[in-house]
Amino acid sequence: MSKILSATRRHPPTRVMGLANTPFGLMAGLGFMSRFMKRLKLWPVRLGLAVLLVGVTPSALGAQDIQIHPVQIPNELNYWRDAGFVDMVGPARLPTDRATGDHIAVWLRIPAQERISVQWLARQKRYTIKFPPGTVADRVESAKNEHEAMLVIHGIEDVRGARIGTDGKIWFHDYEPVPGERLKWLKGYEWLRTDPVGDNLAADSLIRLFYPGVPAKASKEMAEFRRLNQCGACHQVDRPVPVTARNDGFSIPETDADGFFQPVTVLTDSMTLVNSRPWDSNAGDPYITVWCDDKKAQLTTKDHLYRRYTCPDHRVPTGKLDMVRALRHQDPHALKVCAARKYLYEHMTEDGRKAFASGFTECSIH
Repeated sequence: MSKILSATRRHPPTRVMGLANTPFGLMAGLGFMSRFMKRLKLWPVRLGLAVLLVGVTPSALGAQDIQIHPVQIPNELNYWRDAGFVDMVGPARLPTDRATGDHIAVWLRIPAQERISVQWLARQKRYTIKFPPGTVADRVESAKNEHEAMLVIHGIEDVRGARIGTDGKIWFHDYEPVPGERLKWLKGYEWLRTDPVGDNLAADSLIRLFYPGVPAKASKEMAEFRRLNQCGACHQVDRPVPVTARNDGFSIPETDADGFFQPVTVLTDSMTLVNSRPWDSNAGDPYITVWCDDKKAQLTTKDHLYRRYTCPDHRVPTGKLDMVRALRHQDPHALKVCAARKYLYEHMTEDGRKAFASGFTECSIH
């Protein structure tokens, strides 16, 4: 994906306050730009704008409330690192799609002076973590020459994530390239986490943006998009470690106190293997093993495009990283895990540092 000129960086993207379910065409006509993320000093920039639409009600705009805002960010992979995010690399690699060169990364940014707290979950026999207001987590997925209904993706495919507001409430967001528009921007919406109805209303706005004209050729893709936009259904707070997969064969990993998947996995040497893509990337790594409780998981490969670990009785496999041995050999993946741990350590309370002391000690973090 083409890079953004440095001159563009001087104008931080902002988030427009006040309109719900509003197509970008209307917003552009009103002369607004959108986005809450930081640039320059790497802190959020907000527009304190009050908008009065005489004679227009939320229902006239097709929404039940006004808790949804248009957003845009630069369409470049360096954006997150430049904006102060850190790559949350877990002990096992996330899956990919070998046919499209699919790559998934989870980026996290925590306000400098804020701290992550911890809590012991007695029933689950594990610690959970709670992020402070202002935290942003983005799952960034990119692909090469992936043909979709509306366009061919060669770069960032979509960005799904969440922001924790100043009041502690969660705001979901989704940004993607928009068909027919310049590729220098990713556009989308952020919306207040409420319930499935709220996620569905957000999907209405996103579908109008990403599938202009609602073409028949995109009907299946739009239905799948709407299904996947039920963010709250998967990102439940303190979801336990899964024992068995769902009826459709997929497994949903454990979450933290904000409903995030990836960050809590960084702090330990094992994690639930995610099978949301057809190709597991852990096979062949000399420092990662995959288990079904106390037995090795079976690796199944088909047609050089499908590779996945499985366990008997639909149990969910667990990937384990031999961190000590990996660091002894300066393994690049293990070093990335330690870099993510260091960032979490620097933003964690003393209780949190003690709770996950073994993981920090392995990386010589203290």
